[in-house]
Formats: sequence, C-alpha cells, structure tokens
Amino acid sequence: MKKLDIESEVRDLAARRDIYDAICSYMRGQDRLLPEVQRRAFHDDAFVDCGLYAGSADGFVNFAQGLLAGFKQSQHLIGQAHIQIDGNVAHGEIYFLAQHRIVEAGVDKDLFVAGRYIDRYEDRGGGWKIAKRRELIDWARTDTASDSFLKEQSALILGARGHADFSCVRAGRPAFGMPADSPGFDVITTLVFADAAAYEHAFQTLARADIAQRIAADEEHLFDRTCIKAYIVDEYVSELP
Repeated sequence: MKKLDIESEVRDLAARRDIYDAICSYMRGQDRLLPEVQRRAFHDDAFVDCGLYAGSADGFVNFAQGLLAGFKQSQHLIGQAHIQIDGNVAHGEIYFLAQHRIVEAGVDKDLFVAGRYIDRYEDRGGGWKIAKRRELIDWARTDTASDSFLKEQSALILGARGHADFSCVRAGRPAFGMPADSPGFDVITTLVFADAAAYEHAFQTLARADIAQRIAADEEHLFDRTCIKAYIVDEYVSELP
C-alpha cells in the first residue's frame, strides 16, 4: 500500500478550497453587483475572454457589471469543477448555468445560458486567483417569465443586489466574500424606518439595478467598499411600571 503523504494531501485540499472560494467570489460579485468582490477573484494581470469581451480583469469586471446591471436580476450556479493542481499553478474546467431576467418588447423573459470556464489559477504568494479565463457556451434558451408563485407568496424574503441583500447585513459576521480581518470603521450611517413595510420598500428601491449602480459608483469615491458592513436593528419601546 502506498504511504499517504499527509502534508501534500493537506496542501492539495487547501488549494482546491481557495480556488473554489475564488470561483464563488466571481459568481457572487456578478449576481449581487459587487464589482470589488468579483475583481478579487483575479490576479491584477489576469486575462479574460468571454467572447463579448477579451482583455484585462479590470476591463472585464466593468463590462460584466455594466451588462448585468441592465438586467432585472441574474443567478449563476456552479456545476462540476474539475481542478488539476501542479505546484503553484492549477487548471480548471468549471461548468456553470446562468439565468438572466431580461425584457424584450416590454415582456419579462428568462435567458438561460450554460457553459464552462476554462481557467488557469496561480498562487503567487498571496493566495490562489484566476490568471486566465476563457468562457465557453454550450447551450442557451429564452423563455417567457412565469412568476405567479412569487406574486402569490408575498411573505417570501427576496434577494437583492448590492449591499441591500441579506447576505451583506447578517448581524455579527462579515458579508460573504468580504475579508474576515477587515479593519474597524470610521463612519456610521443610520437609517430609521417607521415600520417594516417602509424598510422593505426602501431596500427594494435601493436594489433596483440603476440605483444600485449609481450608489456603488458614488461609494467608490468615498469608501473602501470591501470594508462596508451593514446591520439590521429592531427597536422596541417598553412601558416601565
């Protein structure tokens, strides 16, 4: 029986974990319209070719964020992930399925696109990131949207874009895709709502693609957006005896 090299096995598993985290950050940054999260998946000199765009990581993130902001919403799912690791370099074939809510001639439709990412990953001392990515499309289809279930179930908690999504405001923990060792804060902004209905209305408005994009662009000039944290606080008034 071949002796198991525990150290090599642990390095291999840690590499696969970190590569998968980079892939997840890429997907999450797209769907939540968080460019800084999507950009974190790439090395600074990374090259990306998706057919509609071929060039630098910065250019691609700007292109993808602008394209997706024009849709009502999107969801990208990761399928099989075949990753081969060779030292500080790795290659991957990552299956994906993406849904996009689009509008054609005033009618809501769902555009489904399925394909694969052919990737090269590198660990240059600062963690595993994408160095090269080519997106291959295997099939696509467009269907008329059917949202009767969502319209009938008004109690459902819907996802949102930007920092209005609950994944960014869950109390006591950094948002998904944000550094766990984020520094402290130097600015506090408080929003007060008369009731839950007012809160829901406000964040549904803030989650609109055009508004979320304008806020994100404005915040880029004011804050380090990777360190923004948001919390929901319920206020109660008690009658003392």
